[in-house]
Amino acid sequence: MDRQAVNRTVCLLALFCTLYPISGVRGDEIRLHNGGVIQGRIVAETPKRVVVEVPYGRMTLEVENIVSIVRETEAEYLKDASERIFRAGDLEQALELLRRRCALEPENSELESELTSQLLRAVEKWTRERRLDKADAGLEEYTRLGGDPAGSLPAKNRIASLIEQRAKREQRARTAWEQGEIETAYRFWNELREEYPHRAERWRKPLGAAALRLGHDALLGRRLERARAYYLECLELDPDRLPDVREPFALCEIERIRPDMQNGNYESADRELTSALEILPDEPALLFHRAIIVEAIGDYREAAKIYAKLAGEKNRTIEGQKYLEELRSRAAAQVQQGVALAFQEEKTPKIPTPEQIELRQTARRGPFVAHYGSGFDPTPVLESLTRNLARYEKSWFGNQRALPDDLEIEVYLHPGRTALLTGDAPKLTGCDGYVRTSRRYGILLGQEIHLNAEAPQLTTGVIPHELAHLLLPHRVGRGIEFPAWLDEGIACNEEPELLRRHRKRTMTDARAAGEEFPLSELLAAEQVPADRTGLFYAQSTSVVEFLRERLGLIDLLAFSKKCALEGVEAALSEVAGYATVADLQLAWGRWLTK
Repeated sequence: MDRQAVNRTVCLLALFCTLYPISGVRGDEIRLHNGGVIQGRIVAETPKRVVVEVPYGRMTLEVENIVSIVRETEAEYLKDASERIFRAGDLEQALELLRRRCALEPENSELESELTSQLLRAVEKWTRERRLDKADAGLEEYTRLGGDPAGSLPAKNRIASLIEQRAKREQRARTAWEQGEIETAYRFWNELREEYPHRAERWRKPLGAAALRLGHDALLGRRLERARAYYLECLELDPDRLPDVREPFALCEIERIRPDMQNGNYESADRELTSALEILPDEPALLFHRAIIVEAIGDYREAAKIYAKLAGEKNRTIEGQKYLEELRSRAAAQVQQGVALAFQEEKTPKIPTPEQIELRQTARRGPFVAHYGSGFDPTPVLESLTRNLARYEKSWFGNQRALPDDLEIEVYLHPGRTALLTGDAPKLTGCDGYVRTSRRYGILLGQEIHLNAEAPQLTTGVIPHELAHLLLPHRVGRGIEFPAWLDEGIACNEEPELLRRHRKRTMTDARAAGEEFPLSELLAAEQVPADRTGLFYAQSTSVVEFLRERLGLIDLLAFSKKCALEGVEAALSEVAGYATVADLQLAWGRWLTK
């Protein structure tokens, strides 16, 4: 049986059995050799396989595992399943089953009346949850089905009133921003995100811009803790703001640790700087201050490494004060520019010309061959690739070589996201890189890394992510292809802290809105959904982070191999200690609430 089909089967069955016992829904009854009984609706059959629909998905069974089948009509199955799920409180799924019942019995006025009644219930629920677009669509369906206009009038008026209130608050936020009342705009956008979690994405970038402005104001007033909090919030909301945040945030961190350094509290200062370097790993002023601190502590070896890194290949004289003064100057310019910062709506990027897309120049370092256009310096990219490759070889490969000696990795540096996503590239929201792997008969023949050369976090975020994708088969098995959630979750967990915080915020917003993927759906996905890319990445990151915290890195990689070869159920039971996907969902849910 196909591994993905096995994965899909066990995931759906385990979760559904736990949440809604299958014995409560009749349908076609399928008895298995192992004693199990599945009740659903058979939707497809071949001589070797049977596809069964249960209310929350489909599962594929091997005919050789089936003892007997007792069939029921589709109308009976839909009636029983919809009633069962209505009682469980899942209005949306039950409505879908009820619509199918109505399609089977178009002349049944009682059934149509039940559908309109349940639609009104759903509209009331969606209105309470502030899912106004969904509630409005539900009312349109209610009217189309001939529902009583008087019955829907209160809900219709309530929705119109809420939409009007929301629009007024949006306008007040924008007006406050334009008049320089940044705290007021920040408060309004924050309230809108909290009250309408289903539309939180709409106000993410404006709120990030407001947090940046408030961070600048706090820094100018030497309210350093508040400035740091606002800068971190800005990056959590909108990681693309890193170029605006980098210098002011670094200066803020140095000013925060200065009293500790002056008072000899070097260990406290070192902890703070280490945390800052997770966000800005290559900032020279932060590195120089950490070198001073570790030297004062007595760790001369570590201090020498940092000084050597600052000196660079040409062994320039290290001038720590120079780094600090340059940082002060750049930060002052950024803050001054930020005082007049206006929030801009995103514009459609220009389509690059063929000349811009052509990458005719090449440069090489280690196994990486970079292809780039004129006017671009590939040195930082190649340095980041080789540095992160060494990091993975240490953490993933036990200080062994990660790549075969004869394997060259072609790296294409495209001029912008639009150029990156031409041709057959994955059309994913916010995509700044992807890895293309060519295989023949399961044997890995070659790999390419394609990057947006203009990405704000190209060397600190995008490259560690894409390199994880590239190296995972070399660590676990070159002929192995991984489930989408696991592949992306592992790569996202290798990103810097600020990106992980952004994904955690996305996950929190989705859970508050009740819009996260059912775990069965997430684990069974064959590819990243183009319309919900951000949430898929965030939830995959969260599940993998939980597993990594429980198992450790090495066992997580062993789990990945087992999962790719034998399915998630086998990996969970034999490596992670969970009997079913439902057990994983329960444990992960508890972990999230901590």
